[in-house]
Amino acid sequence: MQQQPLPIALKASATFDNFYAGQNHAFIEQLKNELQLTGFSVWYIWGEPGAGRSHCLQACCHFMADIEKSSCYYPLDTMKNPDVLQGLENIGLVALDNIDAIINDSKWEEALFHLYNRIQATSNKLIVSGDKPPRELGLTLPDLTSRLSYGLVYKLKALNDDEKIQAATLHAERLGLNLPQDITQFLIRRVSRDMPTLWDIIAKLDKAVWHQKRPLTIPFVKEVLGI
Repeated sequence: MQQQPLPIALKASATFDNFYAGQNHAFIEQLKNELQLTGFSVWYIWGEPGAGRSHCLQACCHFMADIEKSSCYYPLDTMKNPDVLQGLENIGLVALDNIDAIINDSKWEEALFHLYNRIQATSNKLIVSGDKPPRELGLTLPDLTSRLSYGLVYKLKALNDDEKIQAATLHAERLGLNLPQDITQFLIRRVSRDMPTLWDIIAKLDKAVWHQKRPLTIPFVKEVLGI
């Protein structure tokens, strides 16, 4: 009996509800609709760091759980052996993050190529992310490039600063934290423009406000963050 690879834990906050789509709204809605359909599908998403690729892939897995379908998430930059791909074709959705980490590794490329074919044969779904579109990745296996280009290839559009402020405010509200706009602007312009990091900072501030019972001010934010 083939041993199944250990699952990678998803971030609890990496859901579509917490994904501020911005200009990607139509794509996210299309993705959610197609995840509910039967039959083989493949998507490839790419974009600059911080655009939300990892969040999107994990959100797909959370969404599959919500509709009682199986899924798995593997960030390829943390995987050491391509054998981890064995047996995944029997899972409803396979989400493979950061394909750029295995470029020019013939064993990984061949393993991914064969996994693609097995997923297609079992009529399940595959979503892959990278930092470039498939034809610009520099894969040494042309057939893998062709297969990754077969389905929908979409560039996630990064949020601008105004959209990040709206996203951060909405995220804080869901935590029950009132995040004044001057604090949000300070965080984005002085601390981090990276959304996952910003989410972690907001969670840290929420905990600090709750424990210390102090108003959220820029001096307090600096104190909590040690800046």
